[in-house]
Amino acid sequence: MMTAMNTINHTSQAVREWAKVFPTQITENYTSSVIFMKQLTTVAVSTITYLRNVFPEDSFTTEKFAGAKLYILKKKCTDESAQFLSTALTQAFEAFDKKYLQQLVLCFYDGESSLESLVEHHIFEYTYKEDEGAAMSVQSNFRDNTSRSSKYSFQNIREKTHFLIKSCVAVMSSCPDMRPDYEVGLRLYYNDSAPLDYQAPGYQKATEPEDPLAFTLAMTTRLGCVETPFHRLVAHNYFRAAVHSSDQAIQFEYW
Repeated sequence: MMTAMNTINHTSQAVREWAKVFPTQITENYTSSVIFMKQLTTVAVSTITYLRNVFPEDSFTTEKFAGAKLYILKKKCTDESAQFLSTALTQAFEAFDKKYLQQLVLCFYDGESSLESLVEHHIFEYTYKEDEGAAMSVQSNFRDNTSRSSKYSFQNIREKTHFLIKSCVAVMSSCPDMRPDYEVGLRLYYNDSAPLDYQAPGYQKATEPEDPLAFTLAMTTRLGCVETPFHRLVAHNYFRAAVHSSDQAIQFEYW
């Protein structure tokens, strides 16, 4: 039986681990929520790339988080491909800061960036609400019945963050190993608020006549939802080969 003191110590430990990765005031102010959304995106992308073995292990830092070891892509990497992704991710967040970013997509290609060579992709979709700020959610095949009074509580956000990370781990663990010669890239999609000529630093407008991801959207797996009073994100996975059922990622409890 867990005593009140043990419960307090367990909660304090969880908060300390959280604070090493994410801001603690995510429900209190817009700036912390922005930092949280960008860091959660970074953690999810890092988890996927680490488990896909696309970069050397020294490209990641580690933190103990919710009873597991979390691998986070470094800002400065010795591996050229890892540094490319780290820089591209940071530059993409300029569009998020401006409330222009609608989707950030992590893509893996077996060759050039085309529909035919697309092996898998992972979509992070952002929504911005004028009354509450921006929103980050990771889409899920379950109904969110959480009341509004507790929806934005720190505990609820922490549980859904754990769930999202664990979803990424579960899905990636079900996949066959990726060949080391696969290409990694980021694609950005902007919302209607973005000027027609806007591009985040380092990005350029796609030249292909048709969007290679458009044909895959009906085959994506939705993972979950993380939302603050200011932001919400949505994430999907697509795999060219069916390596797991669409519901596999959500068949477990919160950490």
